[in-house]
Amino acid sequence: MEQPLTEEKRSFFVSTKTIEETISFSKLAFPMFFSQLALALIGLNSVVQAGNYSPDVLAGILMANSLWFPLFLGLGGIIFFVTPMVAQLYGANKMQEIGPLVRQ
Repeated sequence: MEQPLTEEKRSFFVSTKTIEETISFSKLAFPMFFSQLALALIGLNSVVQAGNYSPDVLAGILMANSLWFPLFLGLGGIIFFVTPMVAQLYGANKMQEIGPLVRQ
């Protein structure tokens, strides 16, 4: 059974381990959050710029953005899938196997 938290290990009923994990998670999450925000702002920028021309141009930009955004997320998902595999091969010191995996 775990020992109850002492006053030194407790901060507003949250353990220091929870706070440390939250900070380390935030360090990983912030770059992903800002990349997704930047991707959405690129689409917004395109719409704002095209809105001054004509409704046809605006419709074309919106269609292109609606096709490009899921495609970009799908390809990003593939890259996120390959990264842990490369890290595992690198940790096992199997450098020759990394090249063919990344080139696919």
